[in-house]
Amino acid sequence: MTKTKTTILFLIAVVVQLAIVALVPAKQIYARMTGRLITIKTAPIDPYNILSGHYMTLGYDISRLPQNDKTYERLREIPVYVVLKKDPNQLWVMDSIHKQWPTDVSPDKIVIRGRASYGRIEYGIESYFVPEDKRRQIADDFRRNRDNSYAQVKADRFGNAALVKLLIGDTTYEY
Repeated sequence: MTKTKTTILFLIAVVVQLAIVALVPAKQIYARMTGRLITIKTAPIDPYNILSGHYMTLGYDISRLPQNDKTYERLREIPVYVVLKKDPNQLWVMDSIHKQWPTDVSPDKIVIRGRASYGRIEYGIESYFVPEDKRRQIADDFRRNRDNSYAQVKADRFGNAALVKLLIGDTTYEY
């Protein structure tokens, strides 16, 4: 093989690898750039897990399946589409769950894609990186403000979601 062919093949390999790495966060980047900002109720599920490093696992009110809906309770890794609506407190809450992309969703509602697994829905926004210097402060804020903790999320027209910031009490933490 000539030196030119080797160089071209090497460059193609590098470009393909870079493209693969770039595709991993592409949905979240697109959601952050084009998505609609929504605020949802949150609380930490596992704020002290030493094994997960400086990440906090967040739980959302929209992650709980309705008590009367047993359809998704025992299923694992099933894609779902959740329609959210704004409540009187300007928070976004679950309106309905669908196994396929819902049609005729009114403009005042939004669709977010998730995966139903063992009675919960995961949206890919459950992990929050905690800066080392703010780890204790965020944990303390969550403990003191359990009923006053919210996440601001951007959701795009394809149902992808990206965590933007946490609002805990009177403090805002950018993501």
